[in-house]
Amino acid sequence: MLTKVPPTGKSDSLYLSSHPEQVYQGGLRTQGYFKQNYQDKPLLSIITVVFNSQNYLEQTIVGVLCQSYSNIEYIVIDGASTDSSLDIVKKYEEQIDYIVSEPDKGISDAFNKGVKAASGDYYLFLNADDFLVSKDSIQNAFDILNPKASVHWFRTGFLTMNDRRVYSFNYAFSKRSLYYLRTYPQPSTIYRHTVFEQVGDFSLDLKNTMDTEFLIRCATQGVVIVSYPMVISLMRLGGISGSNIETTIREGYQIRKKHLGTIPALIFTIIRRAKQEVKNSIRYAKNWL
Repeated sequence: MLTKVPPTGKSDSLYLSSHPEQVYQGGLRTQGYFKQNYQDKPLLSIITVVFNSQNYLEQTIVGVLCQSYSNIEYIVIDGASTDSSLDIVKKYEEQIDYIVSEPDKGISDAFNKGVKAASGDYYLFLNADDFLVSKDSIQNAFDILNPKASVHWFRTGFLTMNDRRVYSFNYAFSKRSLYYLRTYPQPSTIYRHTVFEQVGDFSLDLKNTMDTEFLIRCATQGVVIVSYPMVISLMRLGGISGSNIETTIREGYQIRKKHLGTIPALIFTIIRRAKQEVKNSIRYAKNWL
């Protein structure tokens, strides 16, 4: 639902401030076309952050653009990729609402840029190697959103890099789960925009666990979080949090100690290190079988 009228209250942040090394800015918004929130059809801003993601990026983009839900604002934040990622994004420029390509300070910075540029009532972060499981994923999610909640935790399926589905993230949200989860279903979590006004931005100090730390802040600051037994997205194993386990565990301890206390931080570390040892042992055994 395109309009020539900018969304109310967003005129100062429709376009990110020009970066001295900005590579590109484009999309429908730069051509004077905008999306609006409607009471009976809330606008969902889907934010995809990209850096050298040419292998799976097109699948992510197409999965968003083919959604049956009719009020989606799609924002792509590229960190000045040096592969063909930006060319892939430009291929769909007439369907993507806002594109910016410029250097950033990491994933958290890219997420925060997406939040600043978004004008939707709801936000979803779908990274460049994740994708929505069907064309009806968003419509099915909005059909059952609890109006009393501000964070909607749906389930995520996991794929290996050769696209073999291995399992689904089946945990329902509970404050106890914050003690032991290494990660959570970010590409299946829909946020009300007011959450960022209440809780703040993603932390620039974290390399791997910025999304988990943000969720912990939500939980400890009284944001209502509801989980649903429905898979709406798939993500590939081997992303940032999975490729550097030591950093993830260290950051996981630090953020839990800060927000939950020493005991939850120790519980998390013991559980994660025990699971990692089991995985290492299995891998070692397989090499000798």
